Amino acid sequence: MRKILIAFSLFFLFHACGEKRSKIELIENNDMIYYSINELKHKPILKNDHNEIKKEIKSLFLRKVDSLEAQTFPISLLYDYFVGNDGRIEKLMPATKINRNREIIRSRDSNLPENYFTDIEPELVRILENIEFTSDSSLTKFKGLLFIVISKEFKEIVPVVSFGLETSDYSSGTDITNGSLEDVYFVLVEEAPDPIGGIEAIQKKITYPEVAKRAGIQGRVFVKAFIDEKGNVNKCEVIKGVHPALDSAAVDGVIKTKFTPGKQRGKPVKVQVSIPIVFALK
Repeated sequence: MRKILIAFSLFFLFHACGEKRSKIELIENNDMIYYSINELKHKPILKNDHNEIKKEIKSLFLRKVDSLEAQTFPISLLYDYFVGNDGRIEKLMPATKINRNREIIRSRDSNLPENYFTDIEPELVRILENIEFTSDSSLTKFKGLLFIVISKEFKEIVPVVSFGLETSDYSSGTDITNGSLEDVYFVLVEEAPDPIGGIEAIQKKITYPEVAKRAGIQGRVFVKAFIDEKGNVNKCEVIKGVHPALDSAAVDGVIKTKFTPGKQRGKPVKVQVSIPIVFALK
């Protein structure tokens, strides 16, 4: 009997070892403690060649998409990525956003190919396994937002990849018309826009929703604000929410806020910024 048990144990052990699993875990909720990039003393630095990452992702889509002619572009992907003590991504979570009808939708579900979840996403995860960042120390874990946009320009597949760091080249936004500097909402500029009075000024404009108070709901809402050359907020959207009531209150507070204009080469420009709004019950 003992020999039989040992034999079964060995069988399952070898079977498990032979099964290749990704080092990155795909998760469905964010219940872990990681510092946001803005909370770190020094921003992490991507060690990999950014252009090589884009080439790999472009090659992946060219290999895996059966008919590029029938595919609707752009393909938009948004993930939260979680970096461990070794500077490598250890968890990945599809980020969510809220549409105009206050419905929560998966932002990675934008014009996806039919074979995305079965063929493309697993390969994308394997590419991300080789990504490495510097960090404040070996004791610091952090999280960031990964944007991937696959577009088609003159029959050429063009990938844009951003980890939310200085190395990102994702500089296009909404309202692009003739491609001039005035028509682009930049992500990275020499002088970033700041809320007049700081984040505290935004927080003062926000009333904690009673429905959330009664339910004991709290957390951090990330809002993307599109700010024009005069420092006015033209548009807001939730890129990571907590609860519809809190998300709506955060957006209302940001829209009411005046900013110092962002500048590029000394000239005021349109900029999109991500703003964390904290809701904490006392």
